[in-house]
Amino acid sequence: KIRFLIDSEGFQKECCTILRFLSDICEIPQAALSFIDNGKSFIMSKIGVDFECLPENITLLNSEVNQEKELKIVSDAGFYIGIPIASESGDNLGIICLTDARPHQLSPIQLKTIEYAREQMQCLIHLHVRNSELQEKENQLQLYIDNSKEIVFKIELNGTISYISKNLQNLPEFDRDEILNMQFENLIH
Repeated sequence: KIRFLIDSEGFQKECCTILRFLSDICEIPQAALSFIDNGKSFIMSKIGVDFECLPENITLLNSEVNQEKELKIVSDAGFYIGIPIASESGDNLGIICLTDARPHQLSPIQLKTIEYAREQMQCLIHLHVRNSELQEKENQLQLYIDNSKEIVFKIELNGTISYISKNLQNLPEFDRDEILNMQFENLIH
């Protein structure tokens, strides 16, 4: 279900905003969001990095984060923090990682902000997944309505007809365009 998010430009922009926020708050120049799909990791969004695939050392650290399902910080010759992203059911979806060539020490406020950003990213993913599911159901409903022999219409609370199914054109005595935006009471004889 995550694969479709890659094609969503709006989702990618929102991810970059969260990554930029984390990068600025933590004063760490490199950030990436990688997703796990069919056991493979791929980069969804990135800030301050020019690689298309994660370097092997980051991939290994991300694998540990993925297995342990916990935030991981490594600060020795360089800096790495891996933040797991989970689905509503608890399955690992991906990892936000922040990296730098020099070591860092994060403050309690920065760590708390990272937790908030993780929650925000998880909510963002859940909303986009649900939105996609609703869109799919709406498309199925529209297909059903378009192929139905029944005439389906929508009347607003003020009595205005705001939708009429396309099969109204099968009735020559009615002009679909004239009926749209008409008051329902004017249609009843």
